[in-house]
Amino acid sequence: NAIAEWIHRDYVGLRAMNANAGSIVFAGLMPHAPVLIPEVGQGREREAGEVVDALHELSRRALRQSPDRLVVVSPHSPRRPYSFGIWAASRIAGDLSRFRSPEVTIDLPTDPDFSRRLKPVTWPISGETLDHGASVPLYFLTRAGWDGPTTLLSLNYPGDGGLTEFAQAVRTAAANSPGKTVFIASGDMSHALQPGAPGGYHPRAQEFDRTFVGLVKAGRYHDITAIDPALQHLAAEDVVDSTLLAAAAVDWQTTGHEFLAYQGPFGVGYSVAVLFDRRDDE
Repeated sequence: NAIAEWIHRDYVGLRAMNANAGSIVFAGLMPHAPVLIPEVGQGREREAGEVVDALHELSRRALRQSPDRLVVVSPHSPRRPYSFGIWAASRIAGDLSRFRSPEVTIDLPTDPDFSRRLKPVTWPISGETLDHGASVPLYFLTRAGWDGPTTLLSLNYPGDGGLTEFAQAVRTAAANSPGKTVFIASGDMSHALQPGAPGGYHPRAQEFDRTFVGLVKAGRYHDITAIDPALQHLAAEDVVDSTLLAAAAVDWQTTGHEFLAYQGPFGVGYSVAVLFDRRDDE
């Protein structure tokens, strides 16, 4: 396919030739519920206080790497079948007006060089409103001090495949870009944990969350692909594909991985996890 052909053409030998080659040094999983932001939650966020604390902690850990760029994949960014998207504007900017908090703003520069490296295997997203799948993780990262070049990716449709190949393309782009890259997967787990939840209620929804959390805690990222698709569907999750993309982008490495928090007080499961954190001596 087009992604595989691009990788073969542009990746083989390039990193060995580039003394200034970079790499993805950190990958993390962050939920994206606006209620977790104090300005939106107005106190309700304290019901998920462990998750909120973990979001701040993960953001600090990511920035300890002194990254040169940030890459975020959001399941709520615009999608097309069998194709991955990349935000093409000069800045990633928006606010949380939809959630009655217009004072919460995001405004970050994009990364033209990194985007150019992914241009052959992505479609350009323009003229769209910044989605909460991106803005919520970026809220915590910017509050931790991030203000640098940021790339925002979108997924294809569930079941389309190609995640591993696109992850390789992202890894290739990072390998051939000077400096350090941080990759953040945005995703919420089951949306059907209790009556009144956004996805309705299903008695097996908690089964999905337990399975997913167990695999992430154990660093068994490959095994996430084996979760029953029917269970994913009834759970109404949007975490699997973004997590798999992040894990594959770091070549399934688990160095420094740590599960930080899980809570689901509003009927949606929120997990925060360090998927990969490269040590200084590696």
